[in-house]
This record gives sequence, structure tokens and C-alpha cells, in this order.
Amino acid sequence: MNNKVRVLHVLGSTNLGGAQSFVMNLYRKIDTTKIQFDFVIHTNDACFYDQEILSRGGKIFRCPNYKGNNHFEYLSWWKKFLRDNSENYEFLHSHIRSTAWIYMMLCRKYKLNTIAHSHSISSGKGFKSFVKNSMQLPIRYISNYQFACSEKAGTWLFGRSIIYKKTFKIVKNSIELEKYYFDYSKRTLLKEEMDLKGKKIIGHIGRMTTAKNHLKILGVFQEFKKNNSNTILLLIGDGELKEKIVEEANKMNILNDIYFLGAVHNVEDYLQVMDVFLFPSLWEGLGISLIEAQAAGLECVISDSIPEDVILSDLITIVPLKESHSYWAKIIQNKITNTSHRQSDINNIAEQGYDINQLVSWFEEFYRQKRSSVH
Repeated sequence: MNNKVRVLHVLGSTNLGGAQSFVMNLYRKIDTTKIQFDFVIHTNDACFYDQEILSRGGKIFRCPNYKGNNHFEYLSWWKKFLRDNSENYEFLHSHIRSTAWIYMMLCRKYKLNTIAHSHSISSGKGFKSFVKNSMQLPIRYISNYQFACSEKAGTWLFGRSIIYKKTFKIVKNSIELEKYYFDYSKRTLLKEEMDLKGKKIIGHIGRMTTAKNHLKILGVFQEFKKNNSNTILLLIGDGELKEKIVEEANKMNILNDIYFLGAVHNVEDYLQVMDVFLFPSLWEGLGISLIEAQAAGLECVISDSIPEDVILSDLITIVPLKESHSYWAKIIQNKITNTSHRQSDINNIAEQGYDINQLVSWFEEFYRQKRSSVH
């Protein structure tokens, strides 16, 4: 047996997102002389993390995007891939749900350890959601190990009884805490560089998808500006809804007060300049950016649709989604305080299990123990 463990991560893409951030945080810290990550992604497009993965010795394989009517093409791709490459891997770690049962069934033939990892608590609404939920049902029976970013994410994907099984683990969305430590001098310098001196700054980090509820963000921001004209909204992230969000912001006459920053590598810098972090998601498995924001000592105003596991400090204020934009704006007004008193309590967050170094140690031991055992 080769001493180096190779793990195959399966994702929709390697663009900026919650699951991708989790994997990359782990990848940057893990000892690649002992453990190497490779990736299967469901897109032919160049992605945000591609170059970093390749620079670390990882490989990226691109499979067809599953559309239903190309089922046999998708199945054939995985059959050929596993036939040609399965001997290089001991673990397949899946971060997507709908089609995971297809390749996990095939992995049995090659005695690959399979890990299903839940990062969400919803597939959305409508018929498409029904199809996704039906397709992901077999995963709980096929996978060797079941991971989740929160208990709610685990029971949603794997069923309520999963929490009693030895193969289940809540794997916390750990981060490199030291990067996010709040530095007032750094904040002042960055605000000057961005020409934001004297501005109040509301921020958000997240892919521009339905779950992140950007239209709520725009509505709350518009309402807040009525009494706070010197306010800027920073939006970090890209996604399929960006064009719609830009169009809506233009209609609301707030486009000139929004910085669309796209996907960035230095999220920790932008958290320094924000005064309030706004996160009104319709659903979340956990919300890794909320861990980052709390590490940066930033006040967070979030929806009541987010698992309470994310509350690591008194910086979190929960507001019901049903409340009006004006109500949310009033809460934000109360939370914008004198930032000279802002502090990071990264030791508290580390004690609650969100230090990436702790997670790396756990994974290295997990791979060592489980590498030769397939249930």
C-alpha cells in the first residue's frame, strides 16, 4: 500500500463557496507529503481555486454536469474514471448530494471508502427540489461515513437516527483563526485605500444564489440608507443571480452605493473594514462566513433560518425573516457601534472546535485509521 493517502473530493465546482472553502481550508494545512487531495468537478469552466489546487499537487477531473437526460453519459463517465483511477484512491469524499448515489454505488466494486458530507439543510422548493430530495435518499444507506457541518444538516440529509451511528460525525467548518484577528490600524489603512473613510459599511459574503437571499439584503440596505446616507454595501461573491441582483439594485437606485467585489482571496481584509455583517439566508447548513465574521469581532445580523450551531459569541443577532426591511434596518442601526471597542475573541472560537489545526489533526488520524477498512 502506498504510504501517501489520496482523497478524491467531488464538488459541483471549485469556485468560491461554503463547501469549497471548507475543503480548501483543510487542504492548505494538511501535510501533502502524507495526504493529497484530488477533485472531480461538474463543470468545464475555469474555477476560482483551480490554480491553487494544481500548485499544491492536486489533480482536477471534469465530469459531465448531470441533467437527467444524460444519465447514461454520466454513468459511463464514472465507470470509466473509476476503472482507470480507483487504485489511486482510498477515499471518495462527496460534497454534492443529488448524484452521489450513482458513483458511490460504483465505488463498492473498487472497495473505496465513501464519505457523504452534508453542507445544507434544503434543496430549495418546487419540483426540482422534489427530484433532488428523492435522488439523495439512498446516500444514507450507501455511504460508509456520514459527515455534516451541523446536526441539523446531518439529520436533514441522513435521517434523524444518524446521530446515533458510529459512522456519523459533525465536522465543524473550521478556519485559520489568526488570519481574522481584528486590527484597528489595519482597518483604518484599508478604508483609506478603498476610499471608504467616514463611511458606514454593511457587508455580506456568499455566492449569489437563491439561498443567500440577496434581494432581502438590497431591501434592508435601501431602508437603512434613508437615515444613513453615507453607507456602503460590500458584496463578496459571484453566482448565477448576479445579473439579476445588479439589475434590481439599479431599479432601487442604490447601485452606485454597492461594491460588487466578486470572488476574492483575501476575505479577512474586507471583514476588517465592515461595521455590520448582514446574512439573511433562506437556508444554510451552517454558514462558514459567519464563523469568519465572528473571528473578526464583527457584529452579525442573521436570519432565523440558520442553525444555532453558528452562534459562537454574543456578536450574533437573530431576526425573523418575516420581519420587514425597516425592522431589520433598525436592528442594524443598533449594532453599528464605535469600532475602537471592537475585539476578536479567537480563543473562545477555538475552544468551540473551529480551529483548522484541530480539524487537520483529526482528519489525519481518521485517514490513518480508516484507509484499509471498507464496511
